[in-house]
Amino acid sequence: MLTPRSILPFRGSVADGFTLVELIAVVALVGILSVIALPSFLHLRSARDGAAAQQLYNDLIFARQRAVAIGVPHWVAIDTQAQQWVLLMESASDPGKTNASALDDPATGRSFVQTLDTEDFSGVTFAEVNFDGGPDIGFDAAGRPLNDSENPLSQEGVARFVRGHTVTITPGTGLVSYLLP
Repeated sequence: MLTPRSILPFRGSVADGFTLVELIAVVALVGILSVIALPSFLHLRSARDGAAAQQLYNDLIFARQRAVAIGVPHWVAIDTQAQQWVLLMESASDPGKTNASALDDPATGRSFVQTLDTEDFSGVTFAEVNFDGGPDIGFDAAGRPLNDSENPLSQEGVARFVRGHTVTITPGTGLVSYLLP
């Protein structure tokens, strides 16, 4: 007659653990998987930098086009401490950057504020922002770029992200360019 002990294969004593071969196999498998996964994580960070740079590029073009269309200067104010930027529009009745107010996105109803190192842009930060020595860039009614002092931009402006994605603005023309690392 068969007993439960005779049906089940021998399992050894309860005190048995993993063999050295099993542990080495598991460690090797984890190592192989991490080597395969690491480039994916690095690519994800670079993709986030690229998405942030693309968003800044789009916002700069939007600010320039809107300044020309409405005939009122627009600004992209970048705060490198808070790692964010906001789109501003000057008041037609009270001109000047100091009187500019935040724009709302007509599609979402939210302010045009982008914050880095959160949500979609997790791990993304600015490495450098320089528009004639200041962090803000404006566009006059003709689409020409203005520096932080509200004067025409005299040298190429740059906003560079940590992993090298770069957005530049050409003085005089206001041409906005996006450069890959």
